[in-house]
Amino acid sequence: ARLLQGAVMLVSTGSVPRAEVTVTPLSQRPAATASYYAIAVTMLFLFLSALQGALSLIEAQESGIFDRLAVSPGGTTVLVDGSFIFLTLQGLVQAAAIFLVAWIFFHVPVPEILGVILPLALCASVCAAGLCLGVVSLCRSRRQAHALGTILILMMSALGGAMAPRILMPEAIQKLGLLTPSAWGIEAFSSVVIRGGAWSEILPWCAALLIAGLAGAPQLDEGKRRPHQFKDHGGTDDQRQK
Repeated sequence: ARLLQGAVMLVSTGSVPRAEVTVTPLSQRPAATASYYAIAVTMLFLFLSALQGALSLIEAQESGIFDRLAVSPGGTTVLVDGSFIFLTLQGLVQAAAIFLVAWIFFHVPVPEILGVILPLALCASVCAAGLCLGVVSLCRSRRQAHALGTILILMMSALGGAMAPRILMPEAIQKLGLLTPSAWGIEAFSSVVIRGGAWSEILPWCAALLIAGLAGAPQLDEGKRRPHQFKDHGGTDDQRQK
């Protein structure tokens, strides 16, 4: 009772210590948050757009374009390699558009970090193109490829921090997320731009993205082998006719 009376007296006399809270206006906050979500959105949409472009290979196969290209000098390799290059360039343009918006509207210092953005965007675009083409090459229909690719991309983005920072996740999920390309791109960008590390820190992450993209790209053995098979069969037929 005495403690309660003393507390009431302190409140009534105004002698209770007050905590001072400093609120920083939104316009004066650092651009770290905007920078993080710029790279996070970039990693997410690189894979989503690459998947949509990779689905055109199934349409080409269903329409018979693959069969006609198989007897041409270049074979189906021309179409697959062309798709890979196109998706890579598409990713670069998309990353440039996202960071341009982040620079103009959210004050992300893009000109100061171009040395980080350019190699990272290139490696991430190669990774997205290769992995999405690889997933599509394993599927038999457009519906199957679209469903499987979308599920994998969303899971990878969620675990890798493209939807929410990995620091908010349990430790086990954080370690699991490090196995995804989304986390590689975000960690490479964050280590230099947000945490102020050396620019050389992005090299291992960029190497991982490149290796994943090249490893995930569809093996062109079938596309390279089919024209030779037609030539061989043609030669055999000629010999039989003779």
